[in-house]
Parts: sequence; structure tokens; C-alpha cells
Amino acid sequence: MDREAVEEDAQSSMPHDQQRVLAGLSSPEPRTVYNPYVPLDNPGPVVYQESMTNYQTSSACQPLSYTLPSRPARAQDMFDDPWTPVEQRMTPFSPGFVAFAPSPGPNVENYAGVDYGTSVSVFPQSRKSTHQSQGKRSRSGRTSSAKGKEKVHSPGWEHVVVAKGGLLRVSEIPKKENRGCRTGELDYETKERARRIRSIHACWNCWNQKVTCSEGEPCDRCMSLSKKQPSLTAHQLCWRSGFKDYVSTFFPEFMHAHLRKNKIEDLISEHTTGFLDAVIVVEVSTGSVFKPMRLHTNTFEAIGNELLQQSILTPPEADQAALLVRMSSVPVGILGLSVTEMKKKCNKHVEDMISSTKYAEQATSGDVSGLPSQILEIVGNYVAAKKDVSLLQNALKLHAIHYFMGCLITFNDRSARELYSRLAPGTSPPAYLSSRLLNRQIKYVMHKLHQEITLKVLEDLERSLRSRTKDSWGPSFCTILILCLCIEGLQTAADVMVVCNIQEKGGEASYNRNQSSNACEELEEYPFRQCKKLFHDIYRSHKDGSSGGRGEKAFNPLKMAAEEGRTGLDLTTEGMVRSIYGVVCSSWAEIVQLSERPAIINLGYTVTAHDIKTNNTGRLAAKFLRSFFPD
Repeated sequence: MDREAVEEDAQSSMPHDQQRVLAGLSSPEPRTVYNPYVPLDNPGPVVYQESMTNYQTSSACQPLSYTLPSRPARAQDMFDDPWTPVEQRMTPFSPGFVAFAPSPGPNVENYAGVDYGTSVSVFPQSRKSTHQSQGKRSRSGRTSSAKGKEKVHSPGWEHVVVAKGGLLRVSEIPKKENRGCRTGELDYETKERARRIRSIHACWNCWNQKVTCSEGEPCDRCMSLSKKQPSLTAHQLCWRSGFKDYVSTFFPEFMHAHLRKNKIEDLISEHTTGFLDAVIVVEVSTGSVFKPMRLHTNTFEAIGNELLQQSILTPPEADQAALLVRMSSVPVGILGLSVTEMKKKCNKHVEDMISSTKYAEQATSGDVSGLPSQILEIVGNYVAAKKDVSLLQNALKLHAIHYFMGCLITFNDRSARELYSRLAPGTSPPAYLSSRLLNRQIKYVMHKLHQEITLKVLEDLERSLRSRTKDSWGPSFCTILILCLCIEGLQTAADVMVVCNIQEKGGEASYNRNQSSNACEELEEYPFRQCKKLFHDIYRSHKDGSSGGRGEKAFNPLKMAAEEGRTGLDLTTEGMVRSIYGVVCSSWAEIVQLSERPAIINLGYTVTAHDIKTNNTGRLAAKFLRSFFPD
């Protein structure tokens, strides 16, 4: 090789760490190499770095020589910046020389763990494979494939290293600029305003439109929208509360005051002399088609007739409306009630109720309208087909608890005969044998379970609606339908309770219809109307499906089914939608009539329980279904 060319390269090169270079040129046997940093005709001394203490030099003659160790240095020492191995090249130099370009600086990535002298691509394989497998990641956490061809960046510098296998090259890859997201901190005023909005929550209207909400009740945007939409007030448009804030609406105080713990304790202490030691195993239920609940009970000695009689509303029959009657009650209760154990039994009993194939028929027996029964049947089949939708399973459990709380808990035939054989030997038990104290104790625990499941259903429904996906449309739709049945049943129970109290006690009644009217209006306004509006706003059910930009097209599967088009849902959900649409078509006249009824009726004369139930049955479900066809 031309010696003059080597000298020119050595003079023009910048000094680097010789230990890393020479370690890469090691071989099993010691050999002599030339110092590329010092001209061969220069007789002066050679300046070495402190790290060269392991090498032996000969100053007696030129060129200078070094004795290399027989093994290379540690791998991590050889790959510190800026010496990064990349593409392997064949060197034109003899093994005793190396060539360097100017150092690129400290920004080259560390390739720790790569064998020195191996070929490494300019584009790191780990990043490339990760990018191909994961795609672009959006803020929502979902991945999407990159569209178009990636821009090719020209390298800003090159760095060449000679290794044992040949030349290796490193090139600079300019970093891509991140666009579409904020860089840097917000100013103090904007940051504080965002913090305050987060603490009070953005209103649902601004959240749905993905615009900035302002403080105040109502916010500025909803205030301006209310002027353009006279049918809705600003407070109807702007609401910040989450669904869990509606839990108290489902439990009016006057309806559940008798289920307080102290009320039950007073009932036992004032009207009994205490429980007897004999334990009687009984089975109770709210319908003959349901699997009974097995309980260990005790009898007690009653004081007076307070716990030996009770008022009940008889179930309606074909030729007779429901009547309020007085019937006997057996002196049976639970000694030392364990709320935890009893709650487990209640939960299991509710699960058995909704798993019954005749649940829809039993829960809607006596209803004038057939709409609730058809809805329960379709939703029950949908839940059985999906199997993994906990939201819908809890919604059905909530409906079953509503039914349970409104029914009289009775003994089955075998338990009734066993009780009468002990309490009144030689006599036959009457139909619908029950115990007032046992009813109160069971419903006290069921009330606690009722509150827990109501909270869970509302929270899960809000979470499902916030996802705004097609997969969540079916469970959200069915849950709101079930909530409609629960709310209208609760409105019926509230008004019937007040009317029956007035009918039984007259002027000494504890309640008045203003209480039931207020409770019904709250249920109508918040859980029902707000959920219905939010559902249609999120999925834009009332927009024209043929227009609108990205994310603004309508999604109304019921209307798509009417137009005989594909809904875009999975097969199970699409089957449920077409079943509901079949009910809408066959019962459209009834749906229109039911949807126009008020929550509270006042006929100008004494209202009966039968009138209230007839007015409310299927009313809210019909309103919700009709809202999908505004034309």
C-alpha cells in the first residue's frame, strides 16, 4: 500500500480513542501495527492517551509499533458513542491501518449487545419491526396502519469505522416532527381554567361535541344554543352530573322509610315477646315458576294484631281489577339476621329468577300491554346469546329486584302446610300464606342489594356510552330499554302506594299525591329523558345518514332495518335489532298511544291502583322506541 496516502490520512484525521480501535483489530497472536496519527518521518516523541498504558511501544526505531493484547476489550467499551457499528464494508487498507471521518457527536444510539464487526442496518431493526407491527397509535390507544409512503430522509452526516470484518458506516437520521399534538406547557391562565373544568366536569353537550366547556350553570355554549332551540331550556341542554348521581332518584324516601333497620327493630320490640328457639326451614318465592329461597326461621309470640295481619293488593284477573284487602300473617321471622349471608341468598335468588325461561311471562303477568313482555323476551335471548355482557345481566337483575320488591313474598305449599301443622294443627292454610315480619326482613336486605346493582348499572351504562363504539350500541340500547321498564314500574309503585294509603286511612293518610307526583317527575326528567337524549346525541340517530363528515354520520340501526339495509353490527346484535323492529312494526299504533300518556293521571275522581298500572305499563319503553323514528 502507498505509504504517502497513509501519512496524508493520518495527518487529516482527528484523534480518537486508540484503545477501542486497536482492541477491534486484535488477533490470537501479537502483531505490530503502525500509529496512524504520527507521520513516519517525524522523529519526535509520540503522545499517547492515558488509556494506552497496556501497550508496549518501541521508541528506538521508526515506525513506532505496539504490542496488542491477544483478546479484545469488553464489548460495552467498544460501543460507547460515537463508535456505533452499522453496515459492513471491505476495507482497502492493510490490517495495520484505520481511517476515520470527523466525529458526528454524541447523538448516535448505543448498540450495546451487538457483536463488534457485524453488519447492522442504518435503520434499527427493532424500531422498524415495532412500527410495522403496531402501526400508528392514536390518543385513544387504538392503532391504525400508516397511510401512504414514508418520506425518505437524506443523512446529515456519515461516520465510518474500520472493524475486524471491514468498514462500518453510521448515518444521521433526522427525527420526524410530531404534529397534531401540543408541545410545551400551557400558560398559567389556561391551565387553571382547564383544572377548574375538570373538577366540575364538562357538560355532556360540550363533551359530545368535543369542544371546550366553560364554567357556570349553564355554560356559555349551551346558553347560546338554547336561544336557537326554543324547545329545550339551557338547563336541559347543559348538565354535568354523572349517571351515578341519579341513584337517589330511584329511591324516594317515603317509599323505603319502612325498610330502615331501626324501624324493623322497633317492630320486633314493640309487637313481640321475642323469638322461640324452635327452627323451621321454609321456602319462599314471589312466583310459582321461580326456584324458591330456602331460609331458617323461628316463630315468635305476637303482641296484638300488628304482625298478625297485613294489607296486600290482589293480583288483577280477567274480570276483576286489583283490590286492596286485609289478610292474615303467620308469626314467623328470622332470629339474628345476618345481612351478609342473606344478601348472598338474595343475589342467588335473583339470578335464578332471570335464568328462568318463564321470567318474562311471570314478571309481566297482569299487564294490559304486551310490549314489556316482548322486550324482556328479546333482551333475555340477547343476553343468553352474548353471555359476556355484564351490563345487560345486571340490568335484568335490576328489573327482577324491582319485581321482587313490588310482590308479596309467600310460602310454597309444602312450607305452608308444615307451618300450619305447628301453629294451627288440624286446619288448612289459606292461599298466598305470608309473614309480614319475614317480608320486611327479606326486603330490608334486598333493598341494599337493589342500591348496589342500581349504582353498578348506571356506572357501566355511562362507561358504555362514553366509548361511542358500534360494539357498545347494542348493550347500551337494551339497558336503556330495561331501565325504561324499571322506571315506569317504580312510578307505578310510588303512586299506587300513596293511593292505597289514602284509600285505607282516609284523612289520616301519611302520604299525598304531591309526593308521588314529584318522585315521578324526577324519574321522568333525569334518568329517562337525559339518557334518551344523550344516546341519540352520541350516535346521531336523528342526523341524515347520507351527509356529514367524518364522525358525523348517523347511526340508527332500527331505521337501517326499516330500510332493509345492513346495520354494521355483529350478527347477534343485528338479530336483536330486527326482532325489536318487528315488535315496533306490529305494535306501532299501541306505541304511539302509550308514548303520549302522562306520568301521573288525574281523572277527576278517585284513582285506583288498576288505573295507575294501566296508564304506566310500557309508556317509557314506547317513548324510547318511537324516538328512533322522529318522522
